[in-house]
Amino acid sequence: MQEQDSSFGSIIRELREQARFTQGELGERVNLRQYEISLLEMDKHPPDMRVLFDLADVFKKEWHELVPKKFYILVDPIDMEIAQNLENLSIEAKKHLLKIIKSIVEIFKRPWPSD
Repeated sequence: MQEQDSSFGSIIRELREQARFTQGELGERVNLRQYEISLLEMDKHPPDMRVLFDLADVFKKEWHELVPKKFYILVDPIDMEIAQNLENLSIEAKKHLLKIIKSIVEIFKRPWPSD
């Protein structure tokens, strides 16, 4: 499937077409709008790590199978370290970690106490 000089967008487009998804259908599965999938496929907008993991889940791939090696340098080193460590977690551990992250996000959505 993936050639050495494939772009991220062309990889996603190929996988989407093989799965017979429209851009809108893929977007629904990864919580993006159709135009955002279009931007990804045209390499106009890089994916964040959440989208990358969600796409990998939809296509039953590892995240690094979606990103050509020549583009690894464009990914934040901290994101890379997190992604590599997440790969070693079980599905249950990943779900638990996601719950913790969602809880933290909810805490930061609350108004800060005034002085």
